[in-house]
Amino acid sequence: MAPEEAVKQFADIYQKKYGIKLTPGEASFRANNLLNLYKAVYINSIAEPEINKNNNDYVNKPIRKPKNK
Repeated sequence: MAPEEAVKQFADIYQKKYGIKLTPGEASFRANNLLNLYKAVYINSIAEPEINKNNNDYVNKPIRKPKNK
């Protein structure tokens, strides 16, 4: 959960960017959703890959976009 000061900063930035003033509850909800998304994407992308001992392949491979044909 984001600290109260971080939620206030998020609400201020959101209002400057989009011109919409968020209620404290909505600001907390949106700030925490953004924080969770960041954690899911960033933390998982820097995780050290583990080697699968059965086939000597990496377990945590980064997601790659499919090539256009």
